[in-house]
Order: sequence, then structure tokens, then C-alpha cells
Amino acid sequence: FKLKFKKRINRIFDINYCRNFYKVNVMASKLKPFKIKYSKSKLSTKTFKNIKNKKILIFGQNSDFGKRLNSKKLLAVSKVFNYSFRINFDKPTISKVELINLEKKIKKIKPDYIFYLSSPNIYNGDKTKLKLFKFYKLIYVDYFVKIIDVIKKNNYNTKIFYPSSIAVDKPKQFKRLENYLLCKKMAEKICKLKENNKIVSFF
Repeated sequence: FKLKFKKRINRIFDINYCRNFYKVNVMASKLKPFKIKYSKSKLSTKTFKNIKNKKILIFGQNSDFGKRLNSKKLLAVSKVFNYSFRINFDKPTISKVELINLEKKIKKIKPDYIFYLSSPNIYNGDKTKLKLFKFYKLIYVDYFVKIIDVIKKNNYNTKIFYPSSIAVDKPKQFKRLENYLLCKKMAEKICKLKENNKIVSFF
């Protein structure tokens, strides 16, 4: 039985293991400890005054941003509501029942603010993967448009927030996410339309 370690460069090592006439060579890297940086999102006093007693509707409450919006401090001054929906990947469509439920929810709450944070897992995929494109388009574009339509139809004074992505400005760096980028760009064009830019803000 023999076990040998040999340092190559920096934190890269060769590990040689010998036993009963068998030899195994392993190249390994010793990782540096990962230091987690905890940062808190602080809302200003002015912001708290502006959102006091306001009704906020969140789509995608399990996202990082959604969890922060469901904070105790915000819940203490505002009425926060959450709405979830599921899309079948194999049959990406929005059912009539879902559209009726969506409109009922918005009519019942009459939100002052809507945060559209819904997002599935992001996978690599180019234009040839039509099923993935349809799936992303339904969530990032079609469903989002339905929400805007309900707001307009009922003349609600609601502001909608739609998050963008760093990947949109760096297509070469994220070229494997072609379907994702296409759908996010389509959504941003909708946000920029004259009839929508007073309702929707995206960042």
C-alpha cells in the first residue's frame, strides 16, 4: 500500500495510490474556502412612506428578489399578495381557466404595484430547440402581456416592474442561452412600447 502526494502548481496536486499491483493517478485541486457575504437590502424612509398602505402583487415569490419583498418590514407597512402559476413544458399553453383566475385575482386586489419575477430554470439552448423557446416565450412574454392587458382593460393605476438580465447586454458571453435571450429581448421591446412605458418599468 502506497499513497503519494505531489504538488504541481499553486493548489493543483497529483495523488498516486498503489495497492495489490493496481495503480491509480488522480489530479486534484484544493479549493479555497468560500466566504459568504451577507448583504441586506435597505429601503429608505422615503420609500417606506411611498409604499405605506399600498397593495403589492408578486409573481415569483420564491425568487431571490421575491423573498426580499416578502420581508417583515415591508409586510408591516404594505399589503403583499403572491400569485403562482405552472406551465407544462411539454404543452406550453395558458389555459382559459388560468386566464380567468389571473383576471379575478387582479380585480380582487387592484394592486398599486406588480412585480413580475416569474422565471423557470435557465437551460442552454439555441433557435433549433423550439420547445424550449415556446416555454420561455410563454413565461417571459405571453403571460406578462396578459397581465398588462388586464391592467389596461380595467383602467387600474398600477405600476409593473419587470427585471431584465445582465446576459441581454452580453450576448457573446452567454451565446449558449440564445432562446432565453431572445425571449427577454422580446419582453423588453414590449416594455418600451409607448402604450406600455407608463405602466411598466424594467431594469
